Amino acid sequence: MEQIFAIVTTIFPLILLFVLMYFMVIRPQKKEQSKHKALLANLKKGDKVVMTSGIYGTIESIDETTVNVSVGSGMGITFDKLAVMQVRDQA
Repeated sequence: MEQIFAIVTTIFPLILLFVLMYFMVIRPQKKEQSKHKALLANLKKGDKVVMTSGIYGTIESIDETTVNVSVGSGMGITFDKLAVMQVRDQA
């Protein structure tokens, strides 16, 4: 009986730590990933965006994996679609 109690008292903190880690780290990260995935799915021409590099611009064209962003004065930069961090104003 004492051996079972010793095993349970040894394993219980590990299980508790895993549960806490799931709710404090893993679950919020999955929510953030799903929000970002939805943001990328709803991108369209004319949206004003902020890139992960801090560059502000307007989407000129978009395809499966890349986004062409106009950053002013007719200058466009091509980014990977995953580099879009935030949409400022939707078209």
